[in-house]
Amino acid sequence: MEPLPPPPPPRPDLSSWNARAQPSEGPSRPQIVSVAGWILVVIGAIGGLAGLVLLLVRAQDLANLGTVGDLQLDRVGRGLGLLSLVIGALQVASGVLVLRLSNAGRVLGITLAVLGVIGGLGALGSGAGVVGIGLNGLVLYALVANGAAFRRAGAG
Repeated sequence: MEPLPPPPPPRPDLSSWNARAQPSEGPSRPQIVSVAGWILVVIGAIGGLAGLVLLLVRAQDLANLGTVGDLQLDRVGRGLGLLSLVIGALQVASGVLVLRLSNAGRVLGITLAVLGVIGGLGALGSGAGVVGIGLNGLVLYALVANGAAFRRAGAG
């Protein structure tokens, strides 16, 4: 058997290269959890913007839209605007907390996603209801199925 040739000399441009893997900075976040966090932020921002529009539009413009039974749309619109603004702010906060792997954000996100699915079921006849069910269902699945990622982050 012939002896092996000697190894090549080290390359000068790779003298500081280390082949060992560097430890990660913190716990890794599953991609679906990142998607769920961003969905919460975007849905919350859109809902908050819609609530702000309902609060800022003139009462006369809302009243001109008509009435529903004995309800006047200007008062109903203001109430829905305030509710939408609050829920939107909670969704944005929950999304940011989910992106930071906070378990409180996970619990809040699950709660808001369940409310979103229920609201989507109420609007099932429209396309927005189907989209709302789909997006909130994805958020719900991601946050429930990946609870271990939030526990690892809390322990680290």
